[in-house]
Amino acid sequence: MPEYLSPDIFVEEGQSNRHTIERVSASVAAFFGIAERGPVGIPVLITSFAQFKRVFGGYIPNSYLAYAVDGFFKKVKGRCYVVRVVHYSDITDATTATCATSATTLNDRAVTPAPTLGVKAISPGKWGDDISIKIIPATTAPANHFRLKVYFKNVFVEPHDDLSMNPASENFAPDRVNGKSEYIVLEDLGSATVAPDNRPSEGTYPITGGEDGLTGIGDVDYAGSQAARTGVFAFDPVDEINILSCPGITTQTVQNALCTYSEMRQDLFVILDPPVGMNVTEIKEYVQDTAAFNCKYAALYYPNIKILDPNSRKERIVAPSGQLSGIYAKTDVVHGVHKAPAGIEDGAFVDVLGLEYPLDKGQRDTLYPARINPIVKKRGVGVVAWGNRTLSALSDWRSINVRRLFLNVVESIAEGTEWAVFKPNNIDLWKDLTTTITLFLKDYWREGAFFDGGTGNWRDAFYVKCDGELNTQAIIDQYKVVTEIGIAPTKAAEFVIFRITQWDGGRLIEETGGGA
Repeated sequence: MPEYLSPDIFVEEGQSNRHTIERVSASVAAFFGIAERGPVGIPVLITSFAQFKRVFGGYIPNSYLAYAVDGFFKKVKGRCYVVRVVHYSDITDATTATCATSATTLNDRAVTPAPTLGVKAISPGKWGDDISIKIIPATTAPANHFRLKVYFKNVFVEPHDDLSMNPASENFAPDRVNGKSEYIVLEDLGSATVAPDNRPSEGTYPITGGEDGLTGIGDVDYAGSQAARTGVFAFDPVDEINILSCPGITTQTVQNALCTYSEMRQDLFVILDPPVGMNVTEIKEYVQDTAAFNCKYAALYYPNIKILDPNSRKERIVAPSGQLSGIYAKTDVVHGVHKAPAGIEDGAFVDVLGLEYPLDKGQRDTLYPARINPIVKKRGVGVVAWGNRTLSALSDWRSINVRRLFLNVVESIAEGTEWAVFKPNNIDLWKDLTTTITLFLKDYWREGAFFDGGTGNWRDAFYVKCDGELNTQAIIDQYKVVTEIGIAPTKAAEFVIFRITQWDGGRLIEETGGGA
């Protein structure tokens, strides 16, 4: 504390000892699949469909990915991560991707020309073969510099003027172009020719050799390898995603792999698409018997939707998971994660022409008990999501909004109480955790996310327990602190209980509630 030696007015800035928990976002989506271009196996943050097209290209016949991302942004101004999938000759080795990048080598202006500048497309794929480069005199200092023009499909798209091959120059070509161009990457090949003849020769040069890496692509390329971070495991480094889909990839192997991934992470929810061409009887058999889904972190919708294809201007069947991800995200933003992402107001699709298989009430009554969420067309409204079921057989986890509410609560508390690690594990810490978590959960209760039985008392809606009964000497000796939380998320549910254990090596989340 400062020492005051004479009268005056003093201001001290103190740090509050009160801890608060910030609510994590519940509306960040993730999509992966085949793309025309873009980085392979790397999650890229996308904030608009225009950005998606710049990075990953447009609509292509053999993929639903672009349609899904477009559908997401039609519903919400949000964020999503996108991963491009290709075939690997060895899924456990990320370096065995079978795609290839278009490239060419430009020679210098010496009497005996030598390689001076490597040019390649910014990402792998046959798309790069549509790029060409034109080298012409620079606008200024033409005796020492050069101008590089980029063409895509014979259309001029990028100018790069007054470039130099001198690595010490502020106009050094790779430094000026790389990271700024949306089409190419340059490499200095270290020509020994004396400047300025080490500049690339004037002329027009195509770049070639691109491969999409799709020959032989199959389920394993989507299911991936955790060690190599291929397939769905490419999302491992991204903590903030909480809605995941693989648009239009509907094999039982891939869809069960997504369920397994969600159960492993315990911080995201998977939206599954129905296989194309299945009628009501077939989709019920697929869900209950063929794939035999039983996952509290996933939901499946039926049927697929019809849109006007922006490329062909004809009707096309596409997977609904893109717009559904947007419906989830928008509902979260407008109402909160505790609101079901369904119904006439919150479950509405946009720009949908119809359904692959229109459903009547009898068919909906067949699907819903089988844990399949119907997509229906309502007169005067349009196409809407008309279900709120997960793929779980457990009654406590059969509602999508309840499951996602708990994901949001648990993730927020787990991240917001990391300050407890390395604190003395005693009654003061237990009281601090109890108070901090209680204050945080009261906000959900005030919003109507928890049910108090109509008493108006938060104690009837949730409880927080962190005491010596949970934190025995054996737990303390392991440098762990355990907190138990019980929540009544809906009128029909009893308290659903989970425990969060924090220690210096990580954290463990255990759900001890959830009836059959």
